[in-house]
Amino acid sequence: MSLKSPDNRFLRLCTAEQSRQLDHDTIQTFGLNGNLLMEIAGLKASEFIRQTVGNNRHGVYVCGKGNNAGDAFVIARYLADSPKHRITICLISGDQQLSDDAEKNLSLLRKLSDHSSHITFTGNLSSDLLQDADYIVDGMIGTGLKSELREPLHSAVKSINSSDTLTFSLDIPTGLNCNTGQILGESVQADHTITFGTNKIGFYLGSGPERCGNIHFAELPFPEHHRNHSAVLIHSNIKPELQTGPLPASHKYEKGTVHIIAGSEGMTGAAIMSARSAWKAGAGAVILYCPKGLLHIYEQTLPEIIKVPLGSEHHMFFKPEHVPAVKNRISEKPGPVLAGPGIGRSEETREFILELTNSFKHPLILDADALAGWDELKNYDTSGWILTPHIGELKNSMNISFSSDEERLSQLKKLSKESRCTILSKGYPLITATPDDGVFITGYDTRIFSRAGFGDVLAGTIAGYLAIENNTTDAIIKSLVENFEIANCVKDPEPRTIYGR
Repeated sequence: MSLKSPDNRFLRLCTAEQSRQLDHDTIQTFGLNGNLLMEIAGLKASEFIRQTVGNNRHGVYVCGKGNNAGDAFVIARYLADSPKHRITICLISGDQQLSDDAEKNLSLLRKLSDHSSHITFTGNLSSDLLQDADYIVDGMIGTGLKSELREPLHSAVKSINSSDTLTFSLDIPTGLNCNTGQILGESVQADHTITFGTNKIGFYLGSGPERCGNIHFAELPFPEHHRNHSAVLIHSNIKPELQTGPLPASHKYEKGTVHIIAGSEGMTGAAIMSARSAWKAGAGAVILYCPKGLLHIYEQTLPEIIKVPLGSEHHMFFKPEHVPAVKNRISEKPGPVLAGPGIGRSEETREFILELTNSFKHPLILDADALAGWDELKNYDTSGWILTPHIGELKNSMNISFSSDEERLSQLKKLSKESRCTILSKGYPLITATPDDGVFITGYDTRIFSRAGFGDVLAGTIAGYLAIENNTTDAIIKSLVENFEIANCVKDPEPRTIYGR
């Protein structure tokens, strides 16, 4: 499996343009009929809705004029065959000027209604109608929305959101921008979003996570060679195969060595968590460099970690004079270097980082306070580096301006390509950009990790996996998949839970 193009199509995140192009190519080039695709989409969605709500229910289908409405008409036709299932079709924009496929499926539904009292049509989305419904299907407008919602859709969305009735959105909640997750005036608050054929990047940016509810992927027979995507979703289904656990008859240094430059007076916890995380990831040896005045703390707390004290017993933070000893030790046992957790922002420490990383030839992860010198560091040869800033560090230490997740993603891609760095931007969502145009976005709630220590744990874990396989992307993805599993199991994790004490 290629991490940039995973076999699982749910993991490939597409823009509205990519989704429409795939639909167009499938119909025009590959020869599949558009109405057939709508039939397949509607059938799969109807099966999910039936499984969710059961029989003997009343569904209100709020429909616009395009193919999103056509999907809703197909679903209604299938569910009308369920025992005692009542269907109310609300043609919120009337029944004129429908798309061709929507008009065909509305005609079929009307013919079916001639023989069934369970299907009714209305143009009035009243509060009484919504309160009487067991569920609502949002089929007003799909991925083509580019400007703010207009009437009557705007009022219809507000009515749906006020009803507290179980709501299914088709392909995307009406009012949500497919590419950015931005709410365009107003957006349906869906309990479930059934996405057809492609998973949309806007589900995971901006307001997408809160508006989409649970996302369900309905596969369509799109030809593989026509598929393109903009990002990959970090999910439990994407698992790079990294060597973990001890290798038979191997020396610890053959298993991978991690060098960690972390900690200062009052912030030794950052060094402890990052070192333990690298060790837990499976690195054969973890070497922690520390100002000698802090050595006694690490001797008590990190028996499994090799310590290299620097300077005199009065030294409590890193200084430029420590650089030669650090470089010599790294040269003796080469391996990835993690610098930054808890090192502080003294001017001497800043100079230490600048001197250490100048003409640096080893895999390097810069985290936290090590990024404070980015104005100078960006002029170095930074190719192959990994940067792990949180939102504040992106803006304040690296001077990257953005006001939305879409802008953050765009800036990360630009900076990654220019600097030849891999940049992991912590936040909700967590976004990773690689120099070869790879983009990875977390599909889980990372807000539970918004606490002191998470960044140290993540950086240490990445360093550990990088030492084992020497593959930057695999190391990052493996670390983020572990976070996915934690997020699914723990609502309020203690730091020790993250690194497995």
